[in-house]
Amino acid sequence: MWCCSLAIVCLLLGFSEARKGFGPGEQDWGYVDVREGAHMFYWLYYTTANVRSYTERPLVLWLQGGPGGSSSALGNFVELGPVDIKGAPREGNWVQHVNVLFIDSPVGSGFSYADNTSLLVTNNDELIDDLMTFMLHFYKSHTEFKNVPLHIFSESYGGKVAPALAIKLEKAMNAGELARPGILKSVTIGNPWISTRHICREHSKYLFVNGLIDEDGVAEIDAQEEKILSALKNHEFEKATDEYLAWFDIMQELTGGIYVYNTQTHIDPSEDRTYGYGPELNTLMEVEVSKALQIDGDVYASQVMDVLTILHGDRLISDINA
Repeated sequence: MWCCSLAIVCLLLGFSEARKGFGPGEQDWGYVDVREGAHMFYWLYYTTANVRSYTERPLVLWLQGGPGGSSSALGNFVELGPVDIKGAPREGNWVQHVNVLFIDSPVGSGFSYADNTSLLVTNNDELIDDLMTFMLHFYKSHTEFKNVPLHIFSESYGGKVAPALAIKLEKAMNAGELARPGILKSVTIGNPWISTRHICREHSKYLFVNGLIDEDGVAEIDAQEEKILSALKNHEFEKATDEYLAWFDIMQELTGGIYVYNTQTHIDPSEDRTYGYGPELNTLMEVEVSKALQIDGDVYASQVMDVLTILHGDRLISDINA
């Protein structure tokens, strides 16, 4: 059982009370030692909805992609948090409606860090074990959420993590651990890396019907897709990821630098390799956010390239690809 087998969890920063952090509303943040020498950062935003208690609204757990993307930065300031990357209020932000928990996972992403890189996870199973350790501590430290509906939202590599995490959470809850059984209500996976075969074969079609490439472009993209799928079939997972990155570059070259996450815009291909760690966001997190939260800004993104390197082969591994 999880309560018997998980590593000892150590609290490094205050957990118990909501505080004023960065931006509007009450917040809580800190580190959890998910393993000895492995420190996972979280940032909880209590809903600003007009309710008597924040526990009247669900808790949303946000898992970022990459692997190595920072939930506390990219998910928070670029996508759905109460303020944007320039510090301006975001209309329609999620915190207006629900409590949002950002976790920098895996360790080495965002503000999460390991004492040395040998402690970074090497596969999805280890990553999920760390998240389970974190959730065990979260529910012990925030007992009021044990009866609050939980929804998991994720994107990209996070969409690969979320279903497996949800299965383990559900089993633990049904066994009387973590929180009340039945509070896990949904799992949402956005552009998830759970079936490379299906994902790859749709891109050329989409670009073609939107007039972004011609038939020759379709043939070139499809030929590169076959290289990815062949490597996966042969269990050459690092090679598959290399071919995927080449496939990505081909699409951007053929479309004149189209941004594949929003084909109405263009982007410098080199910027699309930052996984959200662009200079503007980096400065925000390393200087302003770290000062407001009183944490070490130097650790932010300091190990992200190690995360990407170690999980390079794991990125495209999926049971569906078998």
